[in-house]
Amino acid sequence: MSGAYGWRPNIADARDWDEQKLGLPVAAPGDILHMIGLHTTLDQNASSSCTGHGVVQEMCVSLRAAYKRQHPEVTKLELQKLFPIGSPLAAYYFGRRQEDPNAVKVQDVGAFPRLVKQAVSVMHVPKYGAWPTDLTKVNRKPSPTALIRGMRAKKATFYFFKGTGEARLAAIDAALAADKPVGFGTAVSDEMSGRSGEFVLDVPRGPISGLHYMCIIGMRVVNGQRQYAVVQSYGNGYGVDGIFWMTDNYIAWHMTSDVGCLSDLGESA
Repeated sequence: MSGAYGWRPNIADARDWDEQKLGLPVAAPGDILHMIGLHTTLDQNASSSCTGHGVVQEMCVSLRAAYKRQHPEVTKLELQKLFPIGSPLAAYYFGRRQEDPNAVKVQDVGAFPRLVKQAVSVMHVPKYGAWPTDLTKVNRKPSPTALIRGMRAKKATFYFFKGTGEARLAAIDAALAADKPVGFGTAVSDEMSGRSGEFVLDVPRGPISGLHYMCIIGMRVVNGQRQYAVVQSYGNGYGVDGIFWMTDNYIAWHMTSDVGCLSDLGESA
């Protein structure tokens, strides 16, 4: 799957957290790869729900990584049972509902990361199996059964990185070193579409085809330049198990923004 987007850039809000308030340490130089493999590869199935997919990925990888740091012997399968992936479609629905709670229905037009994160901080997020990414359900409220069986994210506070350029990259590295996946939105071109195997994307050379939200779960240094492991929401056939790499130039680019992560998550219900 490729070609579906849905990121709507946040409007600046002084109330947002930033990394300085959280007090992230400076990351040691070198590769930061310990969260690769802790993700779940998902597919947004031609919907515009990338923000829901990216935020849910942040939640689950963060919980799995924090637990694995305390229990290094735990397997990926055990982590998936302890911290199952939530429903991106539900997170996407709740985020759009935040825009206008009185609206009769929501539209599949993308979502703002801030509103999706605010929604998952107070709402039950059903498990993926209870409310999967099904295009017939993209604008429907999750069923009562799904909500009852859901995973609850308690006190899911979050922050956005206020810095740009090198300051942004340093903040991302510190977050990754502290078991915190990083969500971000950026402009993309058709160069991103239909890719398989390992590859690295730099700042788009062609026309911009959309605005997309994704999740960073690792960083490596190649020939002195950072490359970031990004989880896509286009299924297992994309990249390697849904992961591809972006250059530091792309992540620091002025068209990349809404960079940040969840800072506190409760355990699943």
